[in-house]
Amino acid sequence: GARKSLNAMLKPSKLGCYDVSNSAYLSMQLGAIKEVFNSTEINEAWQNITDALISKQHEDGHFPGEWWEGSRGDNIADLVYVQNWAALALQIAATHNEKYQPAFERAVNFLLKIQNKTEFPITNGAWQGAYDCAAEDWGGEDKKEGGPSVIYSGWTNAPILATLAIERLRLKEHPLIVRR
Repeated sequence: GARKSLNAMLKPSKLGCYDVSNSAYLSMQLGAIKEVFNSTEINEAWQNITDALISKQHEDGHFPGEWWEGSRGDNIADLVYVQNWAALALQIAATHNEKYQPAFERAVNFLLKIQNKTEFPITNGAWQGAYDCAAEDWGGEDKKEGGPSVIYSGWTNAPILATLAIERLRLKEHPLIVRR
């Protein structure tokens, strides 16, 4: 059952077909459980999917919006389905292997750069659903989820704040990694 499904999902030919959002989810999940299974296949799949995720990261640290429900575009950072989860996935990855630290730092620095600095208490310090990197302002499509005028406390701000809090605390072990 579950092992067969996992093996089918982790075939090297399958790993390149995931969009950025699913690459982030899969990297995060495999990174969290890989030590429990102590499996060469899971570890290799985790490295492959994490490397594929990083290959889509821009120099400024953002990932292109590719998720069908979110704001899409190479210059659009989707903070509902992509950027938020990619930063957390890269944090877990950097906990396992320091080669992922530069990508994680780029992702975090991007998030800190775009964090809202406004006179409005409801948006000050928060992240909105999409950021247009070309315009250097909140942008994207409001007709889909995660446009520039939305602020999701759970989908966007919670994973970003969790990532930043874990980084700030400099924990020796990442709290989302399951150990044997």
